[in-house]
Amino acid sequence: MKKSLKYVSLALIFALALTLGSCKKNDISDIDAEEDDDPVYKVEQDETEDPVVVNDPSDPDNYDFDRSSLVETIGLAESFMGSDPVTFSDAMYDIYAFSGSYFVNDYYEGSVSFMGDGFDLDGAFIKSFHYYLKDYSIIELDYCITEAQYLSMGAKESDDISSDLNLPAEEAYKSVCEVLEKKYGKSEMCDTAWMKADKAESQKWNAGNVVVAVTWGENCFGIPGNNQMEIAISADPDFVPGCNAIFPTSDVLDPELESIIEFTESCFGNDQDTVKKMIEDYLNIELKDGEKLTEDYDDTVEYLYEGLDFSIAEVKYNEISIISNPDSGKVFDIIYWNLNVTPEQEQYDYELYYHKFSSYYGKLETYFFSDSSSVKLESNTEIIFGGSHETYDSYFNFVIQNEDYNS
Repeated sequence: MKKSLKYVSLALIFALALTLGSCKKNDISDIDAEEDDDPVYKVEQDETEDPVVVNDPSDPDNYDFDRSSLVETIGLAESFMGSDPVTFSDAMYDIYAFSGSYFVNDYYEGSVSFMGDGFDLDGAFIKSFHYYLKDYSIIELDYCITEAQYLSMGAKESDDISSDLNLPAEEAYKSVCEVLEKKYGKSEMCDTAWMKADKAESQKWNAGNVVVAVTWGENCFGIPGNNQMEIAISADPDFVPGCNAIFPTSDVLDPELESIIEFTESCFGNDQDTVKKMIEDYLNIELKDGEKLTEDYDDTVEYLYEGLDFSIAEVKYNEISIISNPDSGKVFDIIYWNLNVTPEQEQYDYELYYHKFSSYYGKLETYFFSDSSSVKLESNTEIIFGGSHETYDSYFNFVIQNEDYNS
């Protein structure tokens, strides 16, 4: 039976903190050990010595990987480009697990590891790493000197951790850059205005099949003592630091979301047939064979249109519900559905929208026992997005409604 919004049972909210102690191992791609390998996989040695080749560090029988070597770490990061976050998280747990370490998976921003005491990476003391995704695949991997405040995310809405303040970011930056310059030659300078720091510098190198960018800043995002340094690795040849960042505060909402909200509000107060035609014209789709879901005792009239294929702000949908008041005939609620979504994709879509909306509207109303959040606009229009990632009942919906028209 199809889901009307009021009949959708709220699923248990997915845990933001996942300990990887229970995770199953996933294999990561082997790094070739042939003599003609890209030099990114090798540690620079004296010409009289045999080169040290990076092998697969996820293999428990392999002890060759040196996590303190940035050059070897770059080869490791390259092997993860394009992989899914679960495979990545399992492998990184195997490689970097410390006492007290754990991961947080949110499937959009990426996985953040709080690695206990951390480790030294060619002069930079690394406390965490996180990644960015596109189409559920890793496109950027960052090694950071802070636990809670990530350079690419700016001043996150979380309690300050005193151990993250006043860190020697510039010293770490210089040490790492010295290693990279010796290995890869001259760098390209990058813009740092996006960091809003009192002092900052950023440069990047072409390291074979990946770009390596190193950035540091003092008092980033206007926060005293928020000294940041990160090593970002990406397979995108045009990569620049900050290009994938979603900042905690933004001056604009995603244009596609803003547009669909304005359009949907223009539908409210019209009858079912009029709204159906408006949606067809706006989304360039055909709504046919609508199924009436309403029973005689219901206090709404709902028509569900299936077999669709369209996207709103990077999220795919395949069904639309148009809901109206049974007495006045006025439409007051439109729901965009994806009932074919996988559990992993639902979590990805939810976090994607969560970041987009919270970066503009600030703190959202989040519903317990479900992947759902909402925001109410000054027009009294309420926006709800989310769904369920249960294996037996996975769906994602995007609801725009205004009860003022439900009369």
